[in-house]
Amino acid sequence: MPEREPPLHYSHLGLSLELPFAARRLRAPHSTQREADVRVRLASLPPELQIGLSTVRHVRDNHGFLFDAPDIGRFWVPDARSVVIEAHPGASESDLELVLFSEALASLLWQRREVPLHANAVSINGRGLLITGPSGAGKSALCAQLVARGGRLIADDFCRTVPEPSPNAWHLPPGGQTLMLWQDQLSTLPNATATKLRPGLDKYAAALDHSQLVDSTTALAGIVVLAESRDTLEIERLDSKSAFNALHELIFRPDYARTQDERTRHFSLLAELALAIPVLRITRPGNADTGPQTAEAALRFLDSTGYRPRG
Repeated sequence: MPEREPPLHYSHLGLSLELPFAARRLRAPHSTQREADVRVRLASLPPELQIGLSTVRHVRDNHGFLFDAPDIGRFWVPDARSVVIEAHPGASESDLELVLFSEALASLLWQRREVPLHANAVSINGRGLLITGPSGAGKSALCAQLVARGGRLIADDFCRTVPEPSPNAWHLPPGGQTLMLWQDQLSTLPNATATKLRPGLDKYAAALDHSQLVDSTTALAGIVVLAESRDTLEIERLDSKSAFNALHELIFRPDYARTQDERTRHFSLLAELALAIPVLRITRPGNADTGPQTAEAALRFLDSTGYRPRG
């Protein structure tokens, strides 16, 4: 896959990215005079990295990350500013995005001394809501329900916080323009343009229009933790101790934290969020459609947090 000349520049999660291909999941590219925060390029990896991998693996004495994604390519993240992709001959740009904007970007943020978040985020009347839980818990489905009720998408599956000078304040910069939904969930957003993620996978990237996207950084007002196992729908507002225990699902790939400093930042973030941000846990039966009820519970919870945006 040849590099695009000149490269395209995007804003994603508050970072400026220089990409060698057009990213369908991100918002429109823009012109810029500044140096990119992160430069992504297509190239063959150096000989010392041509090793056989069966799973994602960390190499080079804690200084870089190497990912081998079968039939997609190898992703080398040597530092906090660059990603090198050796694409598989049959890989599409959409395939490359799947790994680039998840595992690769997560490892880069860890190297930037940040803690990446495994969550969806939506803005309701200027109030930011994080939605977290294990894979398959229904984060994107709940996000779609909230967007259908007038919310605006901040980011899907992967979020980043940006520091603010005031204490106990977390802000969420906008991410991409798509929600990853299973086929039976697409009816929640009938006007979205859906593109299949990969052949043989019944999951789609649903592209939202501009009116359904936030265009600026949003202050975090609440967190919803999704769980699944009970026979009935249960909704519980958590105290700080319970919130701290429940929020461990919020960290994207905590195993990438290789140093004591990184593990301390991971712990500190969860503790600070549990103390400062209201947390709601919604436990849902796995064999019932509780999407509308879950969305209404999330909206009532967010309205009860008392946060109102300035201005």
